[in-house]
Amino acid sequence: MNETAKELDVLAQGWLEERRRKRLSHPGGDGEQDFMDLMLKVIEGVKFSDFDADTVVKATCLNMIITGTDTLIVVLTWALSLLVNNRHALKKANESWTPLSARAGV
Repeated sequence: MNETAKELDVLAQGWLEERRRKRLSHPGGDGEQDFMDLMLKVIEGVKFSDFDADTVVKATCLNMIITGTDTLIVVLTWALSLLVNNRHALKKANESWTPLSARAGV
């Protein structure tokens, strides 16, 4: 678990450095901005007592990614449990899936 957290931190640090380089090369703010660009702009000059600005930006971005992933997993789990508990719906889903999977070569 700790190794995964370290890998995510390295990944987020790379994103942060990339955004900073982009901001330095385009000081006027030209081009598309994503969530991390907005976070950097908002947090600029803000002082935190316990954490540095980079940690706050990285934690916020990673939290949003993990929360979105968790939500997707919960939805898929509920969908599967509903299909398993409703055999007629499972049969109908299977019948509609079979032609699609055959065309896709699955």
